[in-house]
Amino acid sequence: MKTFAKIGFGCLAVVILAGAALLGVVWLIRGASDLGAQAERETAVANLTEADYLKDPQSGYARLSEDEKKIYAMFKKAADDYNPRVSVSGLGLTREAMDSRVWPAFFKDNPDVFWISAYSYEYDGSTDIIESVQFVYTRDKEQRDREQAAIDARVAEIKALIPENADTYTKVKIVHDAIVSSTHYAVSPDDQNIVSVLVNGQSVCAGYSKTMAYILKDLGVFCATIDGTAVGRGPHEWNIVKIDDAYYYIDATWDDPEFIDGTTSKDYIEHTYLNITTDELLKNHVIEETLPDPAVCTAVRDNYFIREGKYFDETTIGGFSTGVDQAYLSGAGSYEAKFSDPALIPLALESAVNGVVGYSGLRYLTNEDMGVVTVLF
Repeated sequence: MKTFAKIGFGCLAVVILAGAALLGVVWLIRGASDLGAQAERETAVANLTEADYLKDPQSGYARLSEDEKKIYAMFKKAADDYNPRVSVSGLGLTREAMDSRVWPAFFKDNPDVFWISAYSYEYDGSTDIIESVQFVYTRDKEQRDREQAAIDARVAEIKALIPENADTYTKVKIVHDAIVSSTHYAVSPDDQNIVSVLVNGQSVCAGYSKTMAYILKDLGVFCATIDGTAVGRGPHEWNIVKIDDAYYYIDATWDDPEFIDGTTSKDYIEHTYLNITTDELLKNHVIEETLPDPAVCTAVRDNYFIREGKYFDETTIGGFSTGVDQAYLSGAGSYEAKFSDPALIPLALESAVNGVVGYSGLRYLTNEDMGVVTVLF
């Protein structure tokens, strides 16, 4: 008996429940002319090929079986060709494999295909084997091409901010800052894909995270989206990034001051969740990936506060006051710091009030979960 199942993809203001975005398995499917066109789009500074990306253990593709990888490739070709239906009859694709592995692999790997919003399938009710998959397209090719041109122009602007020969950490930070500073946190059309951020300038977590992955991949940096829950807030999405063979988590949404209540000034950018460990992430996030073996991130070398010299413990706490003074005198709008123990924050703030600048008081925000204080001038 044939049965039809439709999978819809919705969102909350803070979250993504599921998603659909596809990336090219060009080395499996495309012809020589398509490969040439892809090569022309590659940035000169990229050091990560499509095949390298898909081989990375944290890519969705790498975590599929060989048979599932073939279906992934079939889906990619269908998406590129705007075919609404893919026959998978005889390939043994179960509903469980489709919903928990094959489709999530696309979701992780492929923010560039923004014109598919959902899928449905026809399956045998007695075996749960899928016979065909149908894609839901949200725009025609002409609209897609117009939006892609706008996306390319905006990405070029962001890439122009990156110094020549910048290291991976610098690329990641600049992309993070560009997304946060130019995106208003709000429910909006297309807020589950990159159009919301790169064309419309407003989005929710799905748009932030997919755009991070999209631009960093274009720059030759491995970056993927992660599904889970924000403690006390509901379903959420963020990123995992690879810098010099080490993985880190990034939550650009939570680094946007507007995320707090929608009214906070955009005059500063937070970096609390830029390149953090798994232990730090799990203080207020829950990872809920259906794909196996999510990375355990333990490296701290390229954490924002470590790299920028803004991490303090009981032996270096005096450096906080110096940092506040220097930031104030330089005309910076804010100064962030992270402490090994949140209990050090009141001591550091008291020291800063009595510092060289001679503040009568400080306006500041604290995130005690993460041991971070942000001073606002």
